[in-house]
Amino acid sequence: MEYRFDHENLDVYKLALEVARACPTLRIAPGRPHLRDQLLRAADSGVLNLAEGRVELR
Repeated sequence: MEYRFDHENLDVYKLALEVARACPTLRIAPGRPHLRDQLLRAADSGVLNLAEGRVELR
């Protein structure tokens, strides 16, 4: 069984990756570190879910 990963060709994946890379540079209100953590986890989750959903078995 061979796996093919072509999620990197998807425009939505490229955009999600760009957003995830930009998130650490965003300024979050002081005293709200839980919001920063949630933002970073959500951005990473979006990228990973798109990649996982695009795996095809051959």
